[in-house]
Amino acid sequence: MKVKNVRSSSPAVITLHGKGDKTRQVPILGKTKELLKDYLEDHKKHNWGVTLTEAPLFFNQRQQALSRWGVSYILNKYVRSARNDRNFMIDFPVRPHVLRHTKGMGMIKAVINLIYILDFLGHSSVMTTEIYADIRQG
Repeated sequence: MKVKNVRSSSPAVITLHGKGDKTRQVPILGKTKELLKDYLEDHKKHNWGVTLTEAPLFFNQRQQALSRWGVSYILNKYVRSARNDRNFMIDFPVRPHVLRHTKGMGMIKAVINLIYILDFLGHSSVMTTEIYADIRQG
């Protein structure tokens, strides 16, 4: 993702490019919008060598676009830290896809229409999204 993929004016969205060469716009809500706005202000302080809009949205210590491996590394660092808390009771590997699944389940619990969830998650079939609803009922 690049900085140009973020629109902070209303309605705030981020444009994602995913599997199957699909592009979709995902809303940025509430606290996330404010955090991202502050992050982008700090982002301007770096010397990118390109226009800010072409700079990577998330980057590593070398100011290169954050890779999948980099995201996994950061997530695992915080999971290891959380495991020190006796209230942390997750007994399965926490990978980046778990965050996506958690968001989908949260939307199901909030009784959001499956069609909206389908669009938000970028599913091409409502049958894929219905898996979340079936898990909720089980």
